[in-house]
Amino acid sequence: MKIRPDMIDGVRQDQQDKTNRIRKPGTEFGDILNKEMQGTEQAQKSQATAPPIMNPLFGVGQAAPVSSVSAVDQTAARQVDGLVDQMERYAATLGDPSASLKDAYGELEQLSQSVDRIREQLPDLGEKAPGLSAVVDEMDALAATEQFKFNRGDYQ
Repeated sequence: MKIRPDMIDGVRQDQQDKTNRIRKPGTEFGDILNKEMQGTEQAQKSQATAPPIMNPLFGVGQAAPVSSVSAVDQTAARQVDGLVDQMERYAATLGDPSASLKDAYGELEQLSQSVDRIREQLPDLGEKAPGLSAVVDEMDALAATEQFKFNRGDYQ
């Protein structure tokens, strides 16, 4: 394809129109940014000069007493913490190149047994500590999923 001079003239005029445009002051990005930054600095200065006045003892008498944690809750918390530790050991074993898959699967079976043991020992965990019960349910689901992955052959 040949480029004719009349084609080039049309493009040149468009470029000249763009460069010859008159820009209004204060419409460029830098001008707008500087204006905003000055407004932010003035707002920070005005806030720094007038700190709020508060009594440090305000509302101390309104604090509710903390209830003690029962022995069952402490036992459940320790057992759930043990589950989390077992899951971390399983993940570390699975990620260790020197460990075998049999070792990782053994950790996974221990985790499943621990979940079952917690459910047997604390059948009302969901009522007493719903947060801990949710962690136990999550660990059970993770263990079942990982066992399924092992049986399917995902880990080699």
